[in-house]
Amino acid sequence: MRARVLDFLSFIALAILAAGALGVAGVGPLARHSQEAFGNEPFALDYRSLILGTVLGVILSSVGHLPWRDLPRRTVNWIYANERKLIRCVYAVAFLVVLLFY
Repeated sequence: MRARVLDFLSFIALAILAAGALGVAGVGPLARHSQEAFGNEPFALDYRSLILGTVLGVILSSVGHLPWRDLPRRTVNWIYANERKLIRCVYAVAFLVVLLFY
């Protein structure tokens, strides 16, 4: 558990570091090259894309820790353990569908 927390924090730190490096890229000695690439527009960082990429990276890194070999067995065991609840949910959805569309 502790290793996952440290992995998560190091990933967030790397994302913040990358954002800072990208934000400074338009100010440093490469500013002339960035102005040639972007025209007269100043270099701007799209924070929505940065946050989306960070969130997707966190999701992918957490999915990478799943034991894929055990996933089907765990899923079947969970379904067997919650069989009654699932049947009740299926009945509730079926009744709602009949009530709304009939």
